[in-house]
Amino acid sequence: MSRICTSAKGLHVALYVLPAWLLCCVACAETVTITRGAPVGAAVIKLEDAYGWPITYEAPPLVYEGDLTDVTAQNRKDGKHAGEPGVLQELIPRTEIFSFSFDPPPQRRPGTRAPETEARRAILDMLKSYSESIGGAEVFRLADSDGLFHIIPTQRKGVSGQWEKIVPLLDTPVAMSPGSRTGREFINEICRALGAKSGLPQGVGFYSSSYANWLNRWKTEIASAPEESARSILSRFAAEQSAPRAVSWSLGYINNWGWALNVHIIDINRNDGPSPAPQKD
Repeated sequence: MSRICTSAKGLHVALYVLPAWLLCCVACAETVTITRGAPVGAAVIKLEDAYGWPITYEAPPLVYEGDLTDVTAQNRKDGKHAGEPGVLQELIPRTEIFSFSFDPPPQRRPGTRAPETEARRAILDMLKSYSESIGGAEVFRLADSDGLFHIIPTQRKGVSGQWEKIVPLLDTPVAMSPGSRTGREFINEICRALGAKSGLPQGVGFYSSSYANWLNRWKTEIASAPEESARSILSRFAAEQSAPRAVSWSLGYINNWGWALNVHIIDINRNDGPSPAPQKD
């Protein structure tokens, strides 16, 4: 939309008036700053809440000393440090400051999601911002299946500090025998199978408080296909869920301890704040 005005000298000047929807997009762009270890995981929760789409997240297993922080002493009541007899070192991802911007979608009606293309663009833009914040390395890739987005790690810094390719844990093939299970039994079996197949310490399922009881009631008969990955099996489990709830998850590491699979729900009737805080089962 434009309007033609005439100046004192007789020159025609075109004054362009931006459409209201475009003005809103420009004015409402939101910048998020995250200060914590593994900030992409926190960014995912923000985008899930904004767009209503499940975005699963898997962190890379960190081994480079500069990417880790020793919290052994601060997490022990006796204040003992790693290296003392009987003390297991506890390492967590080093705190980073990461900022990214996105255009929040218009207020969604209950039971609806933002358009898939908008959610995809926001995720890709966030991953690009993170890559730029660490010098251009592409640590994650975006995939999708069964109505979920998946943020999958592709590389990490090795012990020497050089980037190296990795095989994501959830790409590990696992076997799930036929039979009826509760949702809780299903998640626990996935964790046991991953621990046994990968040789890593036993994974532990974590659940949001509102999801734990539902998992005990839900029944599933999903069995694995030959050489099917844990990610694929989890995606099929998520696809069994019905609106207005969607299942998502994150997988993170506590170095020298193991990994944890955190399964949570997204209620697309809500868009007024984050999902309930996860609780240990």
